[in-house]
Amino acid sequence: MSVVYNHRQGKLLNRLNYIPDLNIIAVDAGGELSTVEYNRNLNFPPELLKEYDKLYDDILVAFSNKDDIAIALCARQSTQLHINWTGN
Repeated sequence: MSVVYNHRQGKLLNRLNYIPDLNIIAVDAGGELSTVEYNRNLNFPPELLKEYDKLYDDILVAFSNKDDIAIALCARQSTQLHINWTGN
C-alpha cells in the first residue's frame, strides 16, 4: 500500500490505497549526509510550500484515479522542486 508519511514528525498523513506500476531509479552521487542534521536545518520558503501543497493535492487525485502517468509526473515535479531549491 502507498502512503503519505511525514518523516520529520513521524506521522501518517494519508493511505492512498493503490500501488502504481512504476520502476523507480535512484542516482547516488556518493558521499555521506546526516539526515538528522539535514532535517533539523530544513526550512522551505512559503512560496515553495505552496507549490508542494498543490503537488500534494495533485498526487491525491492521481492516486484516487489510479493514474500512473500523473503519479510519475508528480514525482518528477517534486524532485525538480527540491533540486532547484537546494541548488540555490
